[in-house]
Amino acid sequence: MNLLFVGINSKFIHTNLAIRYLYTYLKEDFKVDFTEFTIKDQQEDVTSHILDLNPTHVGFSCYIWNIQYISSIVKQLKRKDPALKILLGGPEVSYDTGHWFNTLPIDYLIYGEGELATKRLFSSLKNGYPALDEIPQLAYRNGQEIHINPCEEAVDFQALPTPYRLRRDFKQLKNRIQYIETSRGCPFKCSYCMASLENNVRHFDHEKVKEEIRFLMEHGAKVFKFLDRTFNIRLDYALDMFKFIIEEHHPGTQFQFEITADILDPQIIDYLNKYAPKNLIRFEIGIQSTNELTNRLILRKQNLEILTNNIIKIQKGGKIDLHLDLIAGLPKETYDSFIKTFNDVFYLKPHELQLGFLKMLRGTKIRKEANLYNYVYDENPPYEIIKHDDISEREIHDIHLAEEMLEKYWNSHRFDRTMNYIFDTHFHEAYYQFFEQFGKFYDEHYEQINHQLYELCTRLLGFWKHYGYHNEGELKSLIIVDYLTYHKTRPKKWYDNTITQFDSKQSKNKLIRLLLNHNLIDVDANTLYKYAQVEILSIHPNTYVEGTYIYVKLYHPHNRNHFIIDYQKLNL
Repeated sequence: MNLLFVGINSKFIHTNLAIRYLYTYLKEDFKVDFTEFTIKDQQEDVTSHILDLNPTHVGFSCYIWNIQYISSIVKQLKRKDPALKILLGGPEVSYDTGHWFNTLPIDYLIYGEGELATKRLFSSLKNGYPALDEIPQLAYRNGQEIHINPCEEAVDFQALPTPYRLRRDFKQLKNRIQYIETSRGCPFKCSYCMASLENNVRHFDHEKVKEEIRFLMEHGAKVFKFLDRTFNIRLDYALDMFKFIIEEHHPGTQFQFEITADILDPQIIDYLNKYAPKNLIRFEIGIQSTNELTNRLILRKQNLEILTNNIIKIQKGGKIDLHLDLIAGLPKETYDSFIKTFNDVFYLKPHELQLGFLKMLRGTKIRKEANLYNYVYDENPPYEIIKHDDISEREIHDIHLAEEMLEKYWNSHRFDRTMNYIFDTHFHEAYYQFFEQFGKFYDEHYEQINHQLYELCTRLLGFWKHYGYHNEGELKSLIIVDYLTYHKTRPKKWYDNTITQFDSKQSKNKLIRLLLNHNLIDVDANTLYKYAQVEILSIHPNTYVEGTYIYVKLYHPHNRNHFIIDYQKLNL
C-alpha cells in the first residue's frame, strides 16, 4: 500500500501544512509520501506525475479555491487507473458529504480534523480488516450507499510529530510562507465563517512552537503566517510570543497575525509600540461591517469604538502594518450602508484594505439561512454572492469595480502620494465614491485591468481629465513622482513636464549645473549627469504646497535617493 498526499496551492510561495502533518504522523507505519503543485500547473502534467509515483491511495487537501481543480484531477486519475483509491479531506469537503460522493468518483472522505481518522483508516486497510464503520469522521461507499461515521475526540497535539523539520523543505524555506499553528478552533460564532463551527479553542505547547520558529529561521525562513483565528484570545500567551519574536527574530523576517482588535489588550499595544522594530509584525483585522444590525444578524460581536481606538493607537506607534478586511453582501447591508462601512474603515487609512465578497460556504449558518434574505449565489466554488433582498446584482457589480481600483491604486502602494492628495483635496471622506467612479470609467473605456504601471498612470490622469477635476497639473506632478519612485531603474518616460518650458535635455543639464553652482544638492556632478532623472513639478510631492519645484531622482546602482528643491532658491 503506497500512500500519496497531494497539496494544490494557489501560488508557489504557499505551503500546505495539512499534508505535512499527515506525512509526519503516518510515515513510521506506512509507505507514504507527499507532493505539491499549484492551480496554474497543467492538469495533465499533475495527473501524470501522480501516477508516475505509483500510489495505491491518493489523498487531496481541499479548499474552496482548489476544489474545482482537484475535481478535474480526480476524474482524470480514475479514468486512467480505476483501481486507484481516492481520499478527500479538508474544510471544503467537511460538509455536504453526500454531494462529493455523488459528483466525484472518490472512495473515502474524512471530515474535520484529519490526523487520527486518516491513520485509523489506513491501519485498518493495511491489516486487512476494514471495519470502516468504526472509524470516526470517515465517510465511504458501501455498494450504492454512502456511510458517514460520527465524530469523536480531537487529536492530542502532543502526539503530533513536527511538520516543520522536513529536510526536503530546507532549500525553499526562504522563498515560501511558513504557516504556523499555535491553536485550533475559534471562540466566536460568525455565521459566515467555517471556523465558527469549531468553538473549542485548543493550544499547542508554546515552547515547542518557539523551538520550531527558531529552527525555521536558522534554516532561512523569512515570512511566517500564524493560522490562529484569534491570536490575541489569551493575553499571557500573545504577549509572551510577541516578546519572543521581538527578542529573537532574524534580520529580514516578518510575522503575520490575525487578531481581534476590540479585545486587544492595551498592554500588547503599548509593548509593541515601544519595542517592536518597524515592519517586523503585521496584523490582519477583520472588521467586515460597521452596520450594527448586520453584525447582530451574523452573530458578530464587536465594539466598534474600542476597535477604532485600538487601531488608531497601533497606527500612531508606527511599527505595525495593518491589513483590514471588509465583506460586501452581508445580511441587511444595503448598498448605501456598505458605502458607509467602507468609508468608516477607509478613514483609518490602513496599509491594506481588503474588500471581499460574501461566500456562502458549505456548513455555515448563513448558507443554511440563505432563504431568509433571498440570497442568490454562485452554486460553484467559491460560492460568491450575486444579490439578496437588500442589494442588487448591479450594485454588487459596481462594488466589484471599486474593489479593482482599490487593489490597483491603494493596496499596491504604487500611488501613495497621489491617492492621499486625491482624498485630501477632492474626495475627502468620500473614499468609496472615488473608487467606484474610477472603476466605472475604467470599465467603460478599457477592456482589461492588468496593465503596465505607465498605463495605470495615464488612465488615472485620463479619468481626472474626463471629469474635469481641477488641479490637473498638480495631480500629474504627483503621478510622475510616484511613477519614478516605484522603479529601481530609469523607467520609460510617458509624459511631458507639467511646466512646458522645461522639456529638453539641455534644460535638464542647465538645471543640474544650477543646482551644483548653488550647492543645493549633495551629489557629485558625474552621478547627476549620468544617473539623475530631473523633473519640474507644480506641487511639492510631500506637503502638497503649490509652486515650482525641481525633483531629482537618482538611479545609481548604489544611490536611489531623491531630492526636492524649491525653484525659487535658484534666484533666477
